[in-house]
Amino acid sequence: MAYTLREPNYDDLPLLLDLIKSSMRSYSDDSGIDSSILESMHETVSDLALKLKTHTCLCFFDDNNTPVGTITLRIRDDLDHFVFSDKSKEFLSNYDRAIYITRFAVLDTLRGTGLGKELLDQAFFFAQEKGTKIAILHTAIKNVNRVEFYKNRGFELIDSESSRGYERGLFALKIVENNTWLTD
Repeated sequence: MAYTLREPNYDDLPLLLDLIKSSMRSYSDDSGIDSSILESMHETVSDLALKLKTHTCLCFFDDNNTPVGTITLRIRDDLDHFVFSDKSKEFLSNYDRAIYITRFAVLDTLRGTGLGKELLDQAFFFAQEKGTKIAILHTAIKNVNRVEFYKNRGFELIDSESSRGYERGLFALKIVENNTWLTD
């Protein structure tokens, strides 16, 4: 099946929110986290609409115009926001801006099909267009499948912290000019 990549419009948001929450339920189950502590589980369509005013959201839609995969991106100039310790401070001090990846979700039945990898590639192309040299994201350290997914795509664990009630890692990937993604 072919999928169409585009930004969502307001009419897409209820189904997009369903996709994100479904993915976050799987994420919480795989991570051993109570889903009620995840911020995304409390979002409404209005919250999502507000977020899309400051973030870029890329979605794959199926032939029925239903979102099957999504990734939300935001260019961040305030990298001090992501500093947990001297370790993350030292790493992030090498950059003046980053693309932050959040609300990354793929329909459970389409995991392992390459759709998530394609969404990440689109995020990296977006980052290159914006002149950003690094992509960062958080994920639960206990979520072995997600950690491996990111590591297999070149992300490295920079630091971790537990301010949200579970250990979550800050992962980073260096973006280079020729459409390749590198780590140290």
